[in-house]
Amino acid sequence: DFMSRAPLWCCLLLALVAGYGEPSEELQKFPKTKALKHLKSRLRDWNRTSRYVVAMIVDDTQHDVKAYAEEFTIPLWEEYCAQHSYDFLVQEGSLAGDTHVSWSKPVLVDTIFGAKKGWHYAWVVDPNTAPVLFTKTLEWVITTYMKKWEKRESRPLAWCPQECDEEYKDKMTGCYGPFESGCVFRKSESISRMMHVWWGFREKHLNTKHPERGLRKSLDKEVRLHTFWNKVYFDDAQEWIGKPSSKFVPTFSYTTEHKWDVKAMLTDLLAAKPELGKIVNNAHKKREAEEFKKLKGNRTNTEL
Repeated sequence: DFMSRAPLWCCLLLALVAGYGEPSEELQKFPKTKALKHLKSRLRDWNRTSRYVVAMIVDDTQHDVKAYAEEFTIPLWEEYCAQHSYDFLVQEGSLAGDTHVSWSKPVLVDTIFGAKKGWHYAWVVDPNTAPVLFTKTLEWVITTYMKKWEKRESRPLAWCPQECDEEYKDKMTGCYGPFESGCVFRKSESISRMMHVWWGFREKHLNTKHPERGLRKSLDKEVRLHTFWNKVYFDDAQEWIGKPSSKFVPTFSYTTEHKWDVKAMLTDLLAAKPELGKIVNNAHKKREAEEFKKLKGNRTNTEL
């Protein structure tokens, strides 16, 4: 019969899939937070200009992250999106209620596509990332990585850059799960269910030593090997995305020179790439001018 002829890896895969039941409907429900209500209100009033949206969640309880995001990475992403006519959405604050802020991502993706604004793809990036090569596009990422997995019966719902060693012989031992930043999601009738199932698996990871890693583990070990095994794909894209040395969208995490000092890494980046420094400086001048105009308006109203 079929099972006796099937290769061992196929049997193991079927066993893994069978071992993961979907979370209960109750676990799949998103928290009803003020932050989520506010986001939905923002999206209702959003004037969409593109088929693509780049989205970032900034944890407003981590003041160092908020500071370098506002000073460096948000201005760079804003300018990048403006040049390529993408929409850019910054969600300040967690959407995950009492759960770790990283679990805001499935809530964010579901809300973006549920807003019915016509976005076809959402690229979710972290505050410690920045575009440094403006000639590369999101369309290039989709064509190079996501669409190569397309088959007539299966179109990927999600693609993520994969964390891999710089050099390796075997992907099974040299690559791990997805990076936390840089995943691309495609609008589909199934995307909402995927996000709710992903969210529902959070219970397996809340009491671990590193709950912030649970999101990527769940996408890799549970969502990808469960109902959506042919809808989620990862690729080694470190030449372009994910590492501090990546040429397109580096992630500023740990380096031997600066350790975990993201602000120092970004300062070095702007010194090495004056064109990016100019973008950041112009953004600061624009923000100062807007704040001055607002302050002047408030003074005028007070005098009246």
